[in-house]
Amino acid sequence: MAWLELMRVPNLPTVPGDPLAGFALASAGQGDVSWWRAIVAVAVALLLYAAGLIWNDCADYTEDCRERPQRPLPSGRISRRQAAAVGAGLAVAGVGLAWLLGIHAGIVATALLLLVVAYNFGSRRIRLLGLFNMGGCRAGSVLLGAAAARSPVTWPPIVFAAAAGIGLYIVGVAWLAVDETEREGRGVNIGLLIRLLIPIQAVLCVAGGRAGAVAGALVLLGWPVSSWLGRRFYAS
Repeated sequence: MAWLELMRVPNLPTVPGDPLAGFALASAGQGDVSWWRAIVAVAVALLLYAAGLIWNDCADYTEDCRERPQRPLPSGRISRRQAAAVGAGLAVAGVGLAWLLGIHAGIVATALLLLVVAYNFGSRRIRLLGLFNMGGCRAGSVLLGAAAARSPVTWPPIVFAAAAGIGLYIVGVAWLAVDETEREGRGVNIGLLIRLLIPIQAVLCVAGGRAGAVAGALVLLGWPVSSWLGRRFYAS
């Protein structure tokens, strides 16, 4: 339970829609689509996202001891060393899996990992830079799915538009979350705003054609799962 809380599991169902949307949009018009590659891209995105969330608590340890002593690390249920090691393991597994998809997916996943590390251990201390860094992580997740589908030189413009749109949405949500610890009830609102990514991702999947419509329907299943988990775990 402590590990699930550490990884903020209500947010995890909002992750698969990013690479699925990128994959569907990049695959539009292609005859034979290898959707197993999309499944691998989803696994990569989840691994990197979970690693980032774990490292986030490692970086926030001092603040959490003061303001959120019930969190897994300050409460002693999980040690910082354990958390850092597991986060590193997830990150290595994610990037390694991405390289199995080819050089393009491997490069995007590596860049995404660098963005995750930069946010947790650097850019977040500069408010505006941190916000756009976080948005860049989500945009990179969309591009990861697209890279699993085809070479970046053949991506249609809508892939870049979708990545930018999701990235900017997260920038907005992150901006609202900056003072989360100071305003009672804000955490619930932020959790809902993050969950609203799911229908946006589903629409983008549908824009990718018939196969994308199936992916979009699967993405929507993440809403009740995230909502159910949100009633049991801290969601933001």
